[in-house]
Amino acid sequence: MLNWYKKSVVGLALVSAAMLSAEAHAKTLVKFASAFAAPELVEHQAIQAFKEYVELKSNGEMEVRLFAQSLGGDREMFEQVMQGSLEMSFPADGAIAGFYKPVQVLSVPYAIPTSPVAWEFFKTDFARQLTDDMREKTGVRTLALSESGFRSMSNNVRTIKTPADMQGLKMRTMESPVFMELMRSLGATPTPLPATEIVISLKQGIVDGQENPIPTIANSGIGEVQKFVSADDHVLGVQFLVVNDQFWQGLTDNERQILQEASHLLVNYSQANKLAAIDDSIAKLRDMGTEVYINTLAEKEMFRDAAQGPVKAYIESQVGEELVAAYLDAVEIAKARVYGD
Repeated sequence: MLNWYKKSVVGLALVSAAMLSAEAHAKTLVKFASAFAAPELVEHQAIQAFKEYVELKSNGEMEVRLFAQSLGGDREMFEQVMQGSLEMSFPADGAIAGFYKPVQVLSVPYAIPTSPVAWEFFKTDFARQLTDDMREKTGVRTLALSESGFRSMSNNVRTIKTPADMQGLKMRTMESPVFMELMRSLGATPTPLPATEIVISLKQGIVDGQENPIPTIANSGIGEVQKFVSADDHVLGVQFLVVNDQFWQGLTDNERQILQEASHLLVNYSQANKLAAIDDSIAKLRDMGTEVYINTLAEKEMFRDAAQGPVKAYIESQVGEELVAAYLDAVEIAKARVYGD
């Protein structure tokens, strides 16, 4: 009887030791959700590169588990990162606005003129201070900012050349009051919907059109259900690569370094390849039978005159004139870095 007891104790000790050893060598799991499901999307490819880099550099000690369009829209995914049920996501700025109002400042229409200016803006003190403040207010840390492209209008009613062509259109927007105000300023009726519902809503005629970067329109199924695309470049889309800050603080220095390196890989891959793919995306849309109209500088000025004042005033009412002025100053700094004084 005593021998049986001794054997049992030894057996339990061995099992416990094995369990502790397994826990000590358990992988660090990073659940990463995004709205980018189609393999043709540059963002999807960039996120896949992120996963591969992290798992390679950690020698398999870190696992990145990807969820594409399965955990809700950007708004829902950002909220899950806030709550800690999800470690990472890659939401658009418009979807973050419901949780952190100051991010709306990035949506002043026609403020940032080109991609190189956007990339320099992301390096400014203003951008760093904005993301630091968001972390303090929400518990969500930004590892990197990424240009998702200048946004264009699409619809099934008519070619959009001037603001007059927007009159009466039912337009899907991000779940952002700023984008809703933008549509109202142009005479359209805004309908906020998550990205996961765009294509079906266009198919069913719930909305006439939507707005997104041209590569997204071409590669996400939107172009297949839209007759007209107009490249008016009204707002620069910004993606936030975010992580739950409590999770981040619990990582080792080496794990944090690997995730930070992979974050730079993700955004650089996404930005460079998206910009290089514009011509191919336009050609793809035209092959689908979608008309693509490139708005002239004079027409863009008409959109700017119609939309910038009302939208800027709305943003100022939400976040204050001082923040908006600081943002526009930072854009000027970025322009000077790219083009000189």
